[in-house]
Amino acid sequence: MKNLAQHRSGGLYRHRIVVRKRIYLLLSVVLISTITALLLLLEESHSSGLMLWLIDLVVESIAFGGYLAITLLMILDGACIPIPSEIILAFSGFLIWSGRLDVWTTVLSGSLGSLLGSLIAYVIGLKFGREFIERYGCYLMLSRKTLDTIENWFKRYGKVIILVSRFIPGLRTAVSIPAGIGRMPIYSFVIFTVLGSTLWNCLLIYLGVKLRENWIVIGALIGKLEIPIVLTLLLALGYVLLFHKES
Repeated sequence: MKNLAQHRSGGLYRHRIVVRKRIYLLLSVVLISTITALLLLLEESHSSGLMLWLIDLVVESIAFGGYLAITLLMILDGACIPIPSEIILAFSGFLIWSGRLDVWTTVLSGSLGSLLGSLIAYVIGLKFGREFIERYGCYLMLSRKTLDTIENWFKRYGKVIILVSRFIPGLRTAVSIPAGIGRMPIYSFVIFTVLGSTLWNCLLIYLGVKLRENWIVIGALIGKLEIPIVLTLLLALGYVLLFHKES
């Protein structure tokens, strides 16, 4: 009876620890989501000057450098540097409509830049992401098991994750880093990055052609989707941490 009571007491204690961890994780996700939403809203309300500067940078760069500028700008975008592809390719579509650029050369230039930039982010995740989590992950409630989980995800679903994420604002470029952390096979990463990025690039170029002088609205429309998408992804991550971490 004494052993049974001790066993029940130990089980109850472990259950309380698990519940406490999940409460902490839930509060962390809610706090991070709230802070992220506030920062995104603040950025949106004060970003008109920055956006105008980015538009001027893109317009002047492509007007001067043509296809090479498109490739270089898309490399920056793919490497998670905030030069929105919506601006780059929508303006390129406008230039195609005006007869200053060729459509297929533009698609090739944009897709090449997307691939090279994504490879840079992939290598960063591969070389430094795992070490960062192993060294500092304990402060973020991440562990070696987290690395194993990410690696298993990309082994099982990596192709779908990479392909689908290329169409999601806020995730389109960032996904390359966890792909590197998860050690996704490089050939699969390249194939599905090229496929997804090319389809996305063609869509933006097509919209730029159709909108003509109004190409600039594309960036504003897609930018408004970032807040709900980022919050949804954070809540989805919180769900995974809460209900699958212990399994």
